[in-house]
Amino acid sequence: MQEPTISGFEVLGKIAEGGMATVWKAKQTSLDRLVALKVLNTGLIKSEADIERFRREAQSAARLRHPGLCQIYDAGEAEGTVFYAMEYVAGFSVGDLLKRKGDLPEKQALMIAYGVATVLGAIWEKDQVIHCDIKPDNVLIDQDGMIRVTDLGVARIIGHMAHNVDSDYIVGTPNYTSPEQARGADDLDCRTDIYALGATLYHMVTGLIPFADSEGDDALERQIGDYIADPQTLNPSVSNETALLIEKLMIKDRNARYRDWKEVLKDIEEVRAGRLPRGDLPPSGQSTVSRSEEREAITARAVQAMKPKTLKPSTPSAPAASGALKPGVKIRKKTPTGTPTIKPKLKRPVSASYAERAPKKVEWPATLQMTLLLALLVGAAYGGTFWYVGRPPSAAEPAEPVVAEARERVVEETPASIRPAAPRPEPERPATTAPRPAPRPAPRPAPRPEPEPLEPVDEPEEASEHEAWDHPDYVEAMRLLRRADRTFQEFLESRDQQVLARVEPDCRRAIELLESVRGEAPAQVRVGERIRQSYQLIHNARQSRVSGD
Repeated sequence: MQEPTISGFEVLGKIAEGGMATVWKAKQTSLDRLVALKVLNTGLIKSEADIERFRREAQSAARLRHPGLCQIYDAGEAEGTVFYAMEYVAGFSVGDLLKRKGDLPEKQALMIAYGVATVLGAIWEKDQVIHCDIKPDNVLIDQDGMIRVTDLGVARIIGHMAHNVDSDYIVGTPNYTSPEQARGADDLDCRTDIYALGATLYHMVTGLIPFADSEGDDALERQIGDYIADPQTLNPSVSNETALLIEKLMIKDRNARYRDWKEVLKDIEEVRAGRLPRGDLPPSGQSTVSRSEEREAITARAVQAMKPKTLKPSTPSAPAASGALKPGVKIRKKTPTGTPTIKPKLKRPVSASYAERAPKKVEWPATLQMTLLLALLVGAAYGGTFWYVGRPPSAAEPAEPVVAEARERVVEETPASIRPAAPRPEPERPATTAPRPAPRPAPRPAPRPEPEPLEPVDEPEEASEHEAWDHPDYVEAMRLLRRADRTFQEFLESRDQQVLARVEPDCRRAIELLESVRGEAPAQVRVGERIRQSYQLIHNARQSRVSGD
């Protein structure tokens, strides 16, 4: 596609090109800012009604707000070119990362999935908006390691426009499309995006697109009735916990799938902690993801270990009146008088030598036990009385007359040999002695300075994708630092000390991660600057807590 000419925008270069649109890097001249300009292919537009509908949907998408969402700035039509301008993210997409690396470490893949689920969950709960085209190419990582979701709010309308051109067209990318999307259902909800996130996570940990050998209608049909290989078969390093999570995300029947994003986030947290997903695990064959025989056995053992062990109830002994005998007792033959005798049944005889060597249990007489107990109680009572009446009265709690009389009575009754000596009177000071000077008042502490604001990171006007670093510890550290910064800003608005208490733990963890990768970081990645920011944010939080702000 040739470079477009749109009033108010200066096109700087092509970013990506797809079947429905081409993305250009551009500069919005009126506000002097970089934007990503997405230009729709001319074959999608058939009438003015299509343009008007697209403009309305883009305006609705522009009202969506979330830190992890690429913001839409403008939309319109210029000389037959339909476009919308959105926030430019200096970084790279997860799709680009997979093209370079093949697959991602499990820890990093789970972190990306958690970030996407957080964004989609917040938008669904607030605005009931679904994406309909979650895939690695629509998940971006900016130069600070933050996860950003693009095209939310407009993917579905673009798909509908394509549907008008081709009646067999289904919204979304076939290899990540849910079975209900593949059937053309109109009542889609957040469970559709949950399935697509599972397909994206499968791609990230295995390096293979679901149904990679199929495209278009063939891939859609296989989403409904076919299965993909076990993730551990493709990548043995994938844990059983992550494989089960992908199974639950990609259950074919949406009624058996996760109901909302809160459940998804809880299970991702469990898996990141090395635990199995919560709740019932899907039976083998219910999900699009296959389960190998080896992992079937591992899963069965793990589920069995999770079940609480039940103790067998003990058999109650029958009452004596019933005539039944206790276990371990047998009846001997009747004596000549006809009276049966009972003899206990021993499993093994006890040798006489052992009985002689065994220590005998010492039994204290009941009278002696009661005497010792009474002595302890009396001693504790006397000790408490002497402590209470003998302690000096404080300025805030002067001794009452009753307490003073009790103290005098105890002292009188105490033998002289153990009675404490009376305090010596202080000698009288000579008249010539000068009075002591009054104590100087303690100097008032100087007012603490107002906490310094967090210094923003200076970002270049045109940052290249090589300034970002995809090391998982660095990405996690930047996520924690961003979250701590947002928490501090939330405190400045609410003045809630409980909110402020969450800042320092995030900063401390971010510092640990940044220090661990300082020696590996490329020259353009400013690890030292990020560490300084973390300490500055801790200082701001402490100053705010001390000053009472």
